[in-house]
Amino acid sequence: MKNKRKFGLTSVIIVTVLIVTGFSGCIGVKSLEVIGEGAFPKWSPDGSLIAFTKEGVNSKDPHGIDYQIYTMSPQPDGSIINCLTLNKSALSNTRWRGQPYWHPSGEYIVFTAETAEFERQGIGTSTRPGLGRNHNVWIMTSDGSEFWQITDYPDNWGSIRPGFSHDGKTLCWNEEFSMEKYPNGKPTDPDDDPYTPGHQGHPGSYWGWGNFDYRIGEELGAWRIKLADISFENGEPEISNIRHMDPPEGFTVIEGAGFTPNDDGFIYSYANLAENGGMGIWGDIYISDLNGVLLERLTKTPFKHDENPEFSPDGKKILWNHVAGNPGDGEELWIMDTDGANKKRLTYFTDPDHDEYDPIARQITEITWSPDGKRVVFGHVSTEERGSPHLPSALYLLTFEYSSSNIKSVGIDKIASSEKAKSLYFGLRNFKNQ
Repeated sequence: MKNKRKFGLTSVIIVTVLIVTGFSGCIGVKSLEVIGEGAFPKWSPDGSLIAFTKEGVNSKDPHGIDYQIYTMSPQPDGSIINCLTLNKSALSNTRWRGQPYWHPSGEYIVFTAETAEFERQGIGTSTRPGLGRNHNVWIMTSDGSEFWQITDYPDNWGSIRPGFSHDGKTLCWNEEFSMEKYPNGKPTDPDDDPYTPGHQGHPGSYWGWGNFDYRIGEELGAWRIKLADISFENGEPEISNIRHMDPPEGFTVIEGAGFTPNDDGFIYSYANLAENGGMGIWGDIYISDLNGVLLERLTKTPFKHDENPEFSPDGKKILWNHVAGNPGDGEELWIMDTDGANKKRLTYFTDPDHDEYDPIARQITEITWSPDGKRVVFGHVSTEERGSPHLPSALYLLTFEYSSSNIKSVGIDKIASSEKAKSLYFGLRNFKNQ
């Protein structure tokens, strides 16, 4: 009998070898280690650092919480090297900061930051990094010495998951644009809005329960992908040719993850409304061109959820997280070929027969490959609490085991019946996992 336990931040788990075929000589998982606390990790281009978001305490914050961006060495001890965003005068008009992403030069990091002048909604959950209400896109030098604000959204807009193309010439981010789409609300909004009493119609997104009542198909928001050309003349970012990719008819963007290896396409989690009861909650992995035209579908799991796809450095594999049900209900790490073949499970947080079993496993907060493709770091949330502004996420380091052997592969389980999504709203996609 295996020792079933919830392990601490310095423990190491040797995971049962995954039996697979192909996989560029890799037959499975050699080890899985918890290397620290944090979410939204991104490996630096030279492999020396990992940038990530970490929750802390701030007595001056309206909710007593702090989110900052740190860097750490990718070693088992998870040594924190530096906090890049705390007590910086250039960020004095912001509060929570998160979701860093390295420029391929290694000299800059793009991230999001909450605009301080706008009031948070409720207990602040929708403003958490990765959910993005009233967040703008920022860029800083990789040592945190200089900062530039890239977007300047009015109240009730949002942004998440910024990034760069592989050639460093294009900036991308996810934009919540309900305020543009519904500037006066929708005709179906109640005259006396229970979520904003005395208000006739609700401009933009409700960023909460109201979306399940009045934004059907956009329960997690109305998101689209923004693109902009970027250069760094004289060491400062300059953007131009700002444009966007709207989701195709009948689809809702759950989250855009980034560019394809040749920078000629984009990879997403999209909700196919026709297959999911008209609800924009459960995502599948798709690739589009840079005009937003869908080219390829890589997963097909109605009423299950797939998100956070990440291409391997050699462009031959894709990691992503999958859950047999609603987002945030125990997500696992999987890997597949770039054409969607050879899908294989890598983690077993929801399986009591494995050492990493976690009875309160929730979502995976993004994934990042090491530059050599031999290791992966990802965030894993473990909590009984739902709908909280807190994000209790641990950083895991997964090391692959390599061999030339070809062994039988493992497939995805059959589709399970879904539950009523509204009752689980705040657990979904880390309340948009996002």
